[in-house]
Amino acid sequence: MLPDTVLLILCLYALLTAALVAVVFAYRSTQVMFRRTPANVWPRSQPAAEPALVQRAHDAHKNCVESFPLWLVALLVLSHDPTSLEAWGWLLPWLFALRLAQSLTHLLGTPPALVFLRGLFFAGQLLGLGAIIALAVWA
Repeated sequence: MLPDTVLLILCLYALLTAALVAVVFAYRSTQVMFRRTPANVWPRSQPAAEPALVQRAHDAHKNCVESFPLWLVALLVLSHDPTSLEAWGWLLPWLFALRLAQSLTHLLGTPPALVFLRGLFFAGQLLGLGAIIALAVWA
C-alpha cells in the first residue's frame, strides 16, 4: 500500500493532468456537437487551428504526461523505503507546487518572461525529483 503522502501527490498529479486535457476536450467536443467542425479535424501529425488557450492547455497536458515517468519513479522510490520517505517526503508538496505553477504559467501565455519562469519551475522539479532518485540509487 502506498503511503498517504505519495498517494495524495499521485492523485493530485492525475487530477491536474485530467483538468488540462478536459479544457481541450471541452473545446473540441463543443465544436463537434454544434457542427462547427468535424470530429476528425484534429490529426495528431499536424498542429490544430485552435484558440491559444486550448493550444497551451494541450501543451501543458503533454508536459505533464512527458514528466510523469520521473514523478512515478520518485514516488515509488519514496514509498518503497520508509526512511527515504521520512527524509524526503516533505519535498513532495513543494515539487507538486512547482508542477502546478509550471502548468498555470503555461496557460497564461508565451511571453519570454513567462516561458523563462516556466523553465525555472521545470528545472526545480527536475532537481528535486533527480535528487530523490539519485539518493535512492546510491543509498
